[in-house]
Amino acid sequence: MIDTEAQKRLLRKRVEALSFADDVLNEASDIIRDAGMKLADAAVILRKEWLNDLVASTKPSEFKRASANPRAHFLAWVGERAKKPFHVTYRAVDAVERRFGSDLASRFAHIVWPQEIAWAQRLRLSDNPNTATRAAMFLRETEGNPARMFSKIADLYSDAVAKVGYTDNVAHELSPDEIRFNPSVPEFNPLFLKYASRYYSDVLHNMTRDKIEILAARAAKDERQDRSLIMARNVVKTTKRFPMRRLPNVISLAKSLGLTANQLYQLEISFLVRMECGEIELEQGLNSPHIAFVTALTDDKTRQELLAAAPPIDIEEASVQWEVAHMDGRRWAKDLPASFSKWSDIAQSEVEKWQVAIVEEERETPMDLVSDFAFWLMDIAL
Repeated sequence: MIDTEAQKRLLRKRVEALSFADDVLNEASDIIRDAGMKLADAAVILRKEWLNDLVASTKPSEFKRASANPRAHFLAWVGERAKKPFHVTYRAVDAVERRFGSDLASRFAHIVWPQEIAWAQRLRLSDNPNTATRAAMFLRETEGNPARMFSKIADLYSDAVAKVGYTDNVAHELSPDEIRFNPSVPEFNPLFLKYASRYYSDVLHNMTRDKIEILAARAAKDERQDRSLIMARNVVKTTKRFPMRRLPNVISLAKSLGLTANQLYQLEISFLVRMECGEIELEQGLNSPHIAFVTALTDDKTRQELLAAAPPIDIEEASVQWEVAHMDGRRWAKDLPASFSKWSDIAQSEVEKWQVAIVEEERETPMDLVSDFAFWLMDIAL
């Protein structure tokens, strides 16, 4: 049997292999803030979670990747983890499994726990100030220590499934998104409220009604902001598939402002980064950033700020030129977006001239071929 001292020595070696400079935590804090995570000292807390998961891991390949470059691995991990503030480590799931068995632990981890989080998020908008405040308190405590709260609610779940009626409720069939966002849901008393009633009652009892209403209003505000951020991220995801820089009216505006195709590319990328972080909000009832983007372009100050914050042009000019030189221009032009139909009579005849201009470096190497060709066509059509 391996003695205790030998195990401690091996543990210290694993911890040392995952060490990095403290200033990495500042980088992690920026990533966490941009992801919208509000947990105090989040970088320190997440570093501990990352370290504990890897040190205890029985997967040599993952530990090997992390120890090869701890800084890069940690920051990449933080980038994903910060998007999931209520994530539970495999260690917490294993602990529940040892207590209640694999079937209950699996269902709780994959179905019930996400549902409970969604109920708490939904109920931050409750008309009942006590309920809204309890929901907010639960989420805040869970974000600070998800493993602990996972274990507490698992205890309540193991008791609940043994009682008549709990598992029969149709609410169990709802997805987390349906629970959080559907206009109406079945009557249901989530487990987190049982926990909140047990552990938060004394705190709330000592609060004035005005104080509770202030906290409830803040809870509702946080939920609305979170929903706006989710919508913004979904809109950004769609916009990246169908860029605004390829729309004729956006290109026409850009040209009138003296912008090049590459500058328009940079402006859109910078704009979407801001929107994804919640710094630019969509107008009420809209699910497209088009109007907000046009507004940003036409405002001189905003436009300059976006350009200044845009990532530098980083393209392999020779590679792009090679691609343009060897592509079948006429076939490529046939697959342009539907918005190019207004130029269908000249696109086929102009595409080869555009290719030559790029290859012979008479034209700036484009960051987006489609957008750049639209700029070319608009010049010809004028």
